[in-house]
Amino acid sequence: MNAERPTLTLIDGSSYIFRAYHAIPHLSNSKGVPTNAVYGFTLMLLKALREGNPTHVAIAFDKEARTFRQAIDPNYKANRPPAPDDLVQQFPLIREVVEALNVPVLEYAGYEADDVIATLAREAVERGFRVFVITGDKDLLQLVNEHVELFDSMSDKHSGPSQVKERLGVRPDQVVDYLALIGDAVDNIPGVPKVGPKTAAQLIERFGTVEQLLERLEDVPKSGIRGAKSIAEQIAKHREQLLRAKKLVTLQYELELNVAPEELSRRPMNDAAVRRLFSELEFSRLLRELPVTQPIASSVQTAVVVDDEALAAMVERLSAAPAIALRTFSDGQRPRTDPVVGLGFSAGDGAAFYVPLSHRYLGAPRQLDSRLVADRLRPLLEDASKPKYGHDLKADYLA
Repeated sequence: MNAERPTLTLIDGSSYIFRAYHAIPHLSNSKGVPTNAVYGFTLMLLKALREGNPTHVAIAFDKEARTFRQAIDPNYKANRPPAPDDLVQQFPLIREVVEALNVPVLEYAGYEADDVIATLAREAVERGFRVFVITGDKDLLQLVNEHVELFDSMSDKHSGPSQVKERLGVRPDQVVDYLALIGDAVDNIPGVPKVGPKTAAQLIERFGTVEQLLERLEDVPKSGIRGAKSIAEQIAKHREQLLRAKKLVTLQYELELNVAPEELSRRPMNDAAVRRLFSELEFSRLLRELPVTQPIASSVQTAVVVDDEALAAMVERLSAAPAIALRTFSDGQRPRTDPVVGLGFSAGDGAAFYVPLSHRYLGAPRQLDSRLVADRLRPLLEDASKPKYGHDLKADYLA
């Protein structure tokens, strides 16, 4: 990840609520309040914040059940049963978790969370952001390009342009045509009979978009695609259905969200609210992972280095000192193999510095790229004329 370029993580909240509900068996606290969806959703959200370590973040939810897509086709998503009662009870709790973690929420009446994400992703790219979309919804694959990547935190699957091509057989800009041809049973969008994923990819490769395919329908029987004559007949028969399906699967990019990507900078969580909520929900493991909020008093002033300016100031001060003390902090007891989570330095003048590199606890701050830190420190550490002190320097050297 480029340390100099802002990163925006957009989370498809609506889809993850249902995935979390079905992925985790029934769970409730001692009062009988169901918590399985809340717990799974919270794990997903924390993982996205911890591993992505974005500079900016937001989560999108569907605002209401009916959208403009029902006006195009009243049967759109009509096959979905109402949400189970034990899931509905958890919706307000999920909102409380998001609020306590201080993650901005985005919604837009008449549109889905996917459309909100599409609009903001495009605007963010235009403003120089790198965008990561956290979702398991294949509809959002149409957003992928060199600046936008999808990540499914439940399956740990990343999707860039090459992964989309490998998975579907089409480029990201062809995904809408691909989905229109094969349909989507989950959203009750019928596909063209006799056209499966492989055939859809072949048709798009030979003829291009759905509209171009319809213009050259007479050429399909001569395409060499297996069952081409029958396929051409089915496409002709379901022409209007195919065009309607493309409208349904195409995401909208022109919503007036009244929020700029720059306004979505990552904020510290509300520690008291998080602790209260996790205690009420009886999320013991997550409570144990919360950082200590009251540091031990010390006469030494320690600066935590989390940006380029602070790193430059630290290097300048250490370079001016006659000698320095240093310490590595590893995630375990094996310096050869355990990852380094941070570096500690002192110039011996009552000032100390800590550079976090790979902390993974809840609420961890934004951290500098380890390669950038290494490049800036290398001249200082390789300076043989500068005395260096520490405890168990052999372990530090191995780390």
